[in-house]
Amino acid sequence: MEDRFDTDIDDLWSALTDPGRLARWLGEFEGDLRLGGEFRARFFASGWEGTGRVEVCEPPQHLLVMTKHDRQADEHAIEATLTPTATTPS
Repeated sequence: MEDRFDTDIDDLWSALTDPGRLARWLGEFEGDLRLGGEFRARFFASGWEGTGRVEVCEPPQHLLVMTKHDRQADEHAIEATLTPTATTPS
């Protein structure tokens, strides 16, 4: 999936990795969101609850976390690759 956001890459990275900002739009996070860190989360929209760990953290471009729902055995990957777009002068 690809999407564009009306912000710069550093702001978007912060929105994906700062627990306070994540809580405003995605859900609650407790734990360590740095490379190798483990966390517990609850997503507001879906009600998903589980654990995760940060596998790749290359600011401000690449984030990979593995998540596991409390009632399932399989892990799932959530990956974001951020690429700045060229802006055209006004």
